[in-house]
Amino acid sequence: TRIHSHQPFAQSWILAGEGTNVSYNVEPTQDNHSATHAEYSLAWGGGNKPGTTYKTQQTHSVIVNAKTLVRVTPTNSTTHAIDTSYTIPSATFHSTEVPPEVLHATLFFFDSSRGFHKDAPVLGPKDAESFTQLREPPDIPFDTLASRVDVVRRWDIYFKSGLEYVHQDLELALRSFNSALYLCDSTSDFPNVTHYRPMVLGQLGNMYRRLGRYEQAKDVLESAVTQMNLSPQRVELSGKLGVVYRYKNQLTDAKHAFEVQYNSAKQLNVETALCHAVGSLGIVNCQLSQQDDDETLLELAIKQLSERVWRARKIKDATGPTSYTTMLEAVGLARLSLCYTARGDSKKALNIALESLEIAQSLQRTQVIALSRLFYGRALIADGQREEALKQLNPPEALTPAMALCNEPSNEHNGYLQELVDLGVDMDRVDHRGYTALDYAVFSGNTVTEALVLEGLRRTLRGHVTPELLLRQTQAKLRKAYRELFQDKLRRVLLAKKSGEEVLQELRHAYADALANDVEKSKVFDELKFVRYPEFVRFGKLPRSSDGLAQRFKSKSDQNYKGSTADFIIFFSYTRLNRDARASSPDDANHTQYRRMIEAAEEFLRLHPSVDRENLKIWVDHACVDQDDPTTGVSALPIIVAQCDAIISLVNDRYYDRAWCCVEVMMVQRLKESYGLHRWYEQVPLQSKDREKRSPGRWGLQEGPMDLDLVMGEKQLTFEEDRPRINIPNSELGLLQQKLEFARLPTNLNNEQWAEKNGVTVEKVKHVVDFWRNGYNWRQEEARLNDLPQYLTDVHVAGFGDLEMHFVHAMSGAAKAVPLLFIHGWPGSFAEVTKIVPILNKAGFHVVAPSLPGYGFSECPDKPGFTNQHDAEAVHQIMSILGYSQYVVQGGDWGSDIARNLGKQYPDQVKAVHINHVNLITMPEPKFDKEPDYTDFEKRSIEQHRHFTTKEFAYYMVQGSKPRTLGFAMHDSPVGMLAWMMDKLFTWSDNYPWSPSELITWTLLHYFPGPITPFHMYRENQATKRHEIPFERTPTGVSAFPGEMEMVPRAWAEKTANIVFWQEHEKGGHFAAWENPEALAGDMVKFFRSVWE
Repeated sequence: TRIHSHQPFAQSWILAGEGTNVSYNVEPTQDNHSATHAEYSLAWGGGNKPGTTYKTQQTHSVIVNAKTLVRVTPTNSTTHAIDTSYTIPSATFHSTEVPPEVLHATLFFFDSSRGFHKDAPVLGPKDAESFTQLREPPDIPFDTLASRVDVVRRWDIYFKSGLEYVHQDLELALRSFNSALYLCDSTSDFPNVTHYRPMVLGQLGNMYRRLGRYEQAKDVLESAVTQMNLSPQRVELSGKLGVVYRYKNQLTDAKHAFEVQYNSAKQLNVETALCHAVGSLGIVNCQLSQQDDDETLLELAIKQLSERVWRARKIKDATGPTSYTTMLEAVGLARLSLCYTARGDSKKALNIALESLEIAQSLQRTQVIALSRLFYGRALIADGQREEALKQLNPPEALTPAMALCNEPSNEHNGYLQELVDLGVDMDRVDHRGYTALDYAVFSGNTVTEALVLEGLRRTLRGHVTPELLLRQTQAKLRKAYRELFQDKLRRVLLAKKSGEEVLQELRHAYADALANDVEKSKVFDELKFVRYPEFVRFGKLPRSSDGLAQRFKSKSDQNYKGSTADFIIFFSYTRLNRDARASSPDDANHTQYRRMIEAAEEFLRLHPSVDRENLKIWVDHACVDQDDPTTGVSALPIIVAQCDAIISLVNDRYYDRAWCCVEVMMVQRLKESYGLHRWYEQVPLQSKDREKRSPGRWGLQEGPMDLDLVMGEKQLTFEEDRPRINIPNSELGLLQQKLEFARLPTNLNNEQWAEKNGVTVEKVKHVVDFWRNGYNWRQEEARLNDLPQYLTDVHVAGFGDLEMHFVHAMSGAAKAVPLLFIHGWPGSFAEVTKIVPILNKAGFHVVAPSLPGYGFSECPDKPGFTNQHDAEAVHQIMSILGYSQYVVQGGDWGSDIARNLGKQYPDQVKAVHINHVNLITMPEPKFDKEPDYTDFEKRSIEQHRHFTTKEFAYYMVQGSKPRTLGFAMHDSPVGMLAWMMDKLFTWSDNYPWSPSELITWTLLHYFPGPITPFHMYRENQATKRHEIPFERTPTGVSAFPGEMEMVPRAWAEKTANIVFWQEHEKGGHFAAWENPEALAGDMVKFFRSVWE
């Protein structure tokens, strides 16, 4: 080791990497045996001849052994990392130690005013003669030095980031290492590139291996190993190359690579490499023993893996417990458990696998934990503990063993994956990053792995799932294609040290060339298109894609390419003003957004006079995305934003509530933060005092706020103004008003109730109808209903084709929210959910409340035979479309029957059922060997049940036998419909104070669509069919309300379902969600949370 001292006082700033500064005590000695170093005299080269006087324009320095012996002992050592500083007094002996895998750069500043010694020797080997060190050319410009410093610092940041991401996010790690490699390859004077480039290649090879891209990994690792001399790094990469051979099932090549690694590690005495190598030899010999049925090899494998565990613990004891040493031990134990499983020693395998899992769970490395779960699960299976094994193999909201296997596919891992499929492991789980096993399989590119996952999904989802699987495959492939295109082709361009406009122009060429050379990606992503600004202005309104104004950015390989085709592009982000979904333009009749775009572009040109108006291009979705087939345009949106020079947000009061606008804002924020190339402006209303200063129009540009924090969970999932909304035509409202004016009410001076004890008196009906005519405002009620986020989607019901379904989807902002399906009955509707949505959202539930087929705004089946089983199929498909692989269900009235059908038809998806209506009206009362001891509440329930089935059942017979006849009368008479509804609302509730507005709104939600279809529900589910559902095993909860006309004792209910929760209340009736929402919601939260968790 050479030890330096300096004539002047020195201060060092660490520019990149880290180094350890060691200080020494130096004593002269005459004893050659005790001497450690010799003093060397220093001469500086430059000019005519070398000299001992320091030269600022030196070309080299020479140190010559002065034959003065010294004894050196270290006194202090301190490690300094990037962006720190330290000082060295003049004539102090010190050295800097840097690990071989670290790039270290420092800026040394000499300040003789703070100390100076004329004699400041260098210490070196006792027996050497001299050393010469060449210096950088003295005339390097300062900007070149600054650029070199920047490159080194960026390389250090990328490389360290990659190392940090290795065990957290492989794609981010790959991105970081690719960025570091780009700096090595693109910087002509990158320091010591022959050392650092192979280091990056080694990490890239490891990333490709872990992503399952084994051919790429093999090529990169072979190249790295070839370029490196014997060193600990080369030993490590040899091991990684062996792993790649093993994953490619080239076991003989793998064994040879591991033997080379083991022998080299022994030669260099690298303990960690020895640990890795002997463990790798053990697992290869285990595989070979199974392949060749060789017990001797299996025993050797056990011996080698036992050595791996021993060495891991030895390292752990020597260096202390770290995540790395803990990982060495956990992986070694997991592999050892495999060998004992192969030998048939299930108890020993189980104990070792459990120890491995317990150690792994102390780590933050999800892949290691998941694979440890796999080996523990296999050991449990071998030991006959299937249920416990499934708990390990299906962990909630974590990287599952199936995902881990897909993450690193190989023949070995595909074998394990096949075992999981056969075992029935849930392949539909989602990890903490939102990915599924199918995502990981598609990302890896291994078709066998992907096929295995699809087979597992078919078994998990059941039924007719081919369309769903195709959709999921498409989405996963889109994500993969985007990541590959951006990381492999575009990111390198963005990292180039050029001006913003140069880089973005080059980026546009790179994207166009990538699509031109890759047919598959060109089918996924749309080309970059634009409208020339002068043509945009002349057109006079917002152009549509079919107007033909948009031109595509041409690839250099295009035969019509004639040089640059876009110099500067502005991307416009805006809200839709035209709320008619059938309209041909998103703009309003006054062309407001189009005019704002022109005003924004003109101000932008004034702010940036270097941008040529004639060469300015505009990107606006309505013109540049095919409006008749927008799929590829939407897929390409993130990449399109990256290629535009400026993004202008046309802000209004709805802009930051619209999900796509927020997505576009987050894209440009990330681009500006990462690359500093893009411009982002908001166009906002101008105060009158500012207009003359900034713009002659009503709007002005301001820099987009980079500190704006957008939380997507709070935004509309689709455009608020574009989503379906209730909007009854004025003509329909006018006809309704005429019918009300001509309505005839019975005349009864005494206001007798005709012996009907339901409160529907002439006086009461007249009061409500008078209010309906003169005080009721449907538009206010409509607006209140539209506060619920509502949507339409098509579902396919076997035997009935496609049905358009209407539903509410109110999402909670809570993390890990539980999906809850709320099913109404008759005479209710989707609106029954209104009062409990905020309670459930706050408690952490996503609420989905569909209109049943034929109710409200859902399409009616066009042929008979549509039963509750078909209703269950329809609403389940809504949950699948929304991406809810598991959910809970609440039902009342018909909803309780449908909820039970859901539990029976989809037992793996429906985790629990909660009902507030136990429907036994068509079944004989159950028999008991010993009659239960009923509570007072249950005794009243029996009385109400008997009264209902004997005195209040006529409506059911009429609606079930003559639905169309009754429907004609109700459909033509709003007052008749009101009276029919009032009877049920009054009779079935628990003295709830119905307001006239509530009575009318509930009536209109049946009157406007037409009441015939809900009546048909009674015909299709005749009494003889309704309770053919076998005993329901799904965990079931019941909320019992005193006013519910169809409630029975718990003992009766337990004859039909797996009742695990039962709660009786003091008030509330049939419409519990409306009458007592706090109680019903409270029961649901308590019950569902207990089952879900």
